Amino acid sequence: MSWRFKASKYKNAAPIEPKKEFHIKDLAIGSYSSCGNYIAASGAFMAFNWDTHGSSLAVLPIDAAGRQDRKAIPKINAHNDMVTDFAFSPFDDGLLATGSQDQTVKLWKIPKEGLKSDLTKPEMVLPEQPRRVETVTFHPTADCILATSSGQGVTVWDMIEGKTVYEWDGHDDQVQAVDWQRQGRLLATHAKDKMLRVFDPRTGGEPIHETKSHDGMKDSKVVWIGENRVLTSGFGQDRSRQLAIRDIRNISTPEHVLSLDVSSGILVPLYDPDTNMVFLSGKGDRYIQFVEVTDHDPFFVPGLRYTGEQIKGGCLVPKRAMDVMKGEVNRVLQLADSSIIPITWQVPRKTYRDFHADIFPDTTGPVPAMGPSDWINGANAEPAKITLDPAKRAETSTHFQPPLTERKYEAVAADAGQNGGTQNNETKVNTPTVKVTKTEEPKSSIMRPQMRDENAAGDDSFLMPQVRPKSHNKSNGRASKFGRATKFKHLKGTPLHKSQHFENLKNLSKSVAAECDIVHANTKRVAIPLSGPGGKLVFFETEKAGRIPDGVVPCLINSSTVMDFAWDPFNEAKLVCVTEDGTINIWNIPEGGLTEQVNEPDQKIVAHGDKVSIIKFNPIADGIVATAAYDYSIKIWNLSDGNEEKITLSGHSDQIYAFDWSQCGRFIATSCRDGKVRIYNPRKSTEPIVEGGNVVPKKGSRIVWTLDGEFLVVTGFSKQSERTITVYRTKDLKTMSSETLNVSPAVLVPFYDEDSSTLFLNGKGENSLFAYEVALDPPHLFPLSPFKSTNSSQGFGFLRNRMH
Repeated sequence: MSWRFKASKYKNAAPIEPKKEFHIKDLAIGSYSSCGNYIAASGAFMAFNWDTHGSSLAVLPIDAAGRQDRKAIPKINAHNDMVTDFAFSPFDDGLLATGSQDQTVKLWKIPKEGLKSDLTKPEMVLPEQPRRVETVTFHPTADCILATSSGQGVTVWDMIEGKTVYEWDGHDDQVQAVDWQRQGRLLATHAKDKMLRVFDPRTGGEPIHETKSHDGMKDSKVVWIGENRVLTSGFGQDRSRQLAIRDIRNISTPEHVLSLDVSSGILVPLYDPDTNMVFLSGKGDRYIQFVEVTDHDPFFVPGLRYTGEQIKGGCLVPKRAMDVMKGEVNRVLQLADSSIIPITWQVPRKTYRDFHADIFPDTTGPVPAMGPSDWINGANAEPAKITLDPAKRAETSTHFQPPLTERKYEAVAADAGQNGGTQNNETKVNTPTVKVTKTEEPKSSIMRPQMRDENAAGDDSFLMPQVRPKSHNKSNGRASKFGRATKFKHLKGTPLHKSQHFENLKNLSKSVAAECDIVHANTKRVAIPLSGPGGKLVFFETEKAGRIPDGVVPCLINSSTVMDFAWDPFNEAKLVCVTEDGTINIWNIPEGGLTEQVNEPDQKIVAHGDKVSIIKFNPIADGIVATAAYDYSIKIWNLSDGNEEKITLSGHSDQIYAFDWSQCGRFIATSCRDGKVRIYNPRKSTEPIVEGGNVVPKKGSRIVWTLDGEFLVVTGFSKQSERTITVYRTKDLKTMSSETLNVSPAVLVPFYDEDSSTLFLNGKGENSLFAYEVALDPPHLFPLSPFKSTNSSQGFGFLRNRMH
């Protein structure tokens, strides 16, 4: 049980972004769609897709920095169509394998001194594949063994002979990910048919293990994290991103499944076997989350998160290239819009004058354990380990081999084991071909990390918190506030071109309820209420911007005044309205928009006996909505299951000003005219689990969850009618920070961007949009540059971040 009391050496590893002058800038990077990462690194070079077409790869030294001359960057003119995936050999820093949409796989040899001009002649071209190539993956122990996937098949190649070693095309759908076991015996695949499979390529035939994996439709990834354990990333049935750990000896039952946030970005796990650190790089996200994987509860230990530019791709740099004398345990190369950002994870130490052997175990060396023929004939050997201590290792950390036709290998016995920690291939330790061992650990009594609800353990999902380095400065709040730097300090709002505006809008309703956001938008449509009887709502297709024609505009007529409305986050054609007569109207907008007035909703639900003031969709569960009414109740409905009322929340003694779902979809927070802020866990209790705060019953209030459930931000008024912004800790609703703004009759309407931790605030009838960064370090709210409109606005509709 000693592991229970053992602190991790890497839990405080902090992401460090270099100064802007060390970013690799001014690159021609397009938008690509494939299963690849779009960037790869060896101990000497980095390669990445170039230009909008992506059929070429740019190659730069691993230590490149600063602004680049696009015309001078050497390229590999690799294929006739987009390069879908590529990888460097672990045993030759100049050998690069590429797969393409043109159905070919090619091998390229980059000279030791790097490319001086564009490379057009490949070292080898493998036979054409039946469909586009999805993945290319080098063998981790044997030189010149390559696994590729194309369509529904996976193939293992001997690159010295240029021939097939193994192939299997029995996947029921496209193969999305392939990874070799670190010992080099087995191969794992994950396909679009939602199946995880494990193969022994040398025995041939069908997979030796297979099981159903993640239920979501989007891409899943797989990576080996031990001799018998695999980690997969994917999407759950509720569209939340998931991680799962499985032992292949009992592959049908996962050891642990971790539900993360809800996002469209495909999670790519970048695994370091030396430290068990996994970097979760989501395509389209703005953050990289580091976690440690363990073989016991809690299985995933969250570390510090890096937040920066939007991610197009990412890769790990080999350990041989780390600056160990600065505590750099890992480096991720992040591919952004037009730049590459090297992000270092550094373990803090009092001094870096000495080599810290405790955080730098010996790593796999660049000399292969065997050649391809030995592996094919049944040999099992692991490459020699090398030390990272600068005083003991070779002067150069790179390794280059001769061309493929000139390579020679020493014979390796079929039962050869790991090379005893040196690079001398003459001394080897025998190990059995199949090694199955597992130490059973007692179950931990330590609860795994979770959201702030103390009563909600077990099947509740866990959102990884955005952890930021905390300030230890004990000076007054004002000093710390103005002494902290934020990368969003000079955030700038820029209106789109006039051709993207909707002009000549008439009859906009200016008397909507204070609880209603007057503008609601998704990627296809913008909805706003019109004045007059009947509760009219009008829609504008985002692709048809411009001047709105004079005359009657087709709209929805609700028969009663609309109090609030919302778009379904999982169906951009579905709109739900609540009305003054206590009903919920459900509308499905036809493709292309409305062509005439529509009077009858697709569904109508009698929800409350009084006015319904607010409606909000659950962010992760399809068809789940909550409504608040003037009868002081909140009801939760399942629109996908007979439109039934499922839960009624009680405990309010006055009008509900606002409520908000947490990002994980488990909790609801409310602000009420009775002066209280309440947090509910509806599936556990209809009564609040936390109650507190101090809402001044003046002219209204708004509430929003921030920092993955760490804080609640409540906007309202002081007793002197000044507008306020208050930050509450969700654990006990303790006030953490409070900002007092100007005197104005309009309550501040908040919108929180999870990716950048940015809070936007606007009042109806004003021309200023305020912005703050929300952080864990005091005073928690850091003002950013406001956006000022030329005209007063009636409201803002925010679009969620999404990859297209």
